[in-house]
Formats: sequence, C-alpha cells, structure tokens
Amino acid sequence: MSRYLSATTLALLVAIGACGSQTPATEGYKETQAGKQSETEAAVSHPYSPKPEDEKLTRGNVAIDAVTGAAAQAAGEIVLSITGTLPTPCHELRLRIPSTVSPDGLIHIEAWSVTDPDRLCVQVLQPFSVQVPVRAAAGAKIEINGKTYDSIRP
Repeated sequence: MSRYLSATTLALLVAIGACGSQTPATEGYKETQAGKQSETEAAVSHPYSPKPEDEKLTRGNVAIDAVTGAAAQAAGEIVLSITGTLPTPCHELRLRIPSTVSPDGLIHIEAWSVTDPDRLCVQVLQPFSVQVPVRAAAGAKIEINGKTYDSIRP
C-alpha cells in the first residue's frame, strides 16, 4: 500500500511540475535590454545579479510582498530589503538593478527567478527575504516589475 502511495505521489508531483508555463531565462533579458546600455554598464552587481549560466535555466515569476529601506552603507546609497515568494524551493532569485535613476525619477528594478527545468522539485511556494544596495538617495521611488514603492526610507 505504501509503495502505491509513494508512486502515486511521485507521479502527481511530476505532472504538476510539467504544468508550469516558463520561458528560457535569457528571453526576458533580451527583451528588456533592447536599445539599452550593456549589462555591466547598466546594472549594479550583487549576489542576485543575472549569471552567465542562467542561459541554461528556465525563467519563472517571483511575487514581491514588501520593499523597505535599511541603513545606508555609503552616501547616495540605500539598502533595500525585499521580501516575497519564489514558485518553488528550486527557483533562485534574480534582480537587475540599474546603476542610475531613470529620467522619470524611478529606479526600475526587474525581479524574476530561474530554475533547472530537468530538476524534480516540490511544488510549494518558497518565501525569501534579501537585502541589496541601491544607488539612490533616501526617499527614492523604487519600481519592481512595474509596481512602484514610494519614498523608500532607511
């Protein structure tokens, strides 16, 4: 009986995992970078920056729950605390943070996740909380995936 349940559970997890609609990790990057500066000129490097090996991974969504400011590490810089959820524990967070404020006065941040499409993973949401430095003055307006967070203050 327990073997039957284990096989059924495994089959169900595989079927659910195959239902996700994801795109190659580099597809969105190519779209957002069209006509912009190169990645090294336009983005701040941090642990969640896009990586060369992301080309082999599948791109997924990420849900942002809250964005707050923390104490600045240097003048003209704030540390953002971003909390949210990833689609599964196998997904890794990626953030593209520009090095300058855009002409409209916003810092446009792009957030997404990447995962190995051949890796079997439990289908549960994975909460995350990260801190990343951003070159901006206190009170800056931050936009992540099209949603604006006004007056981020430390």
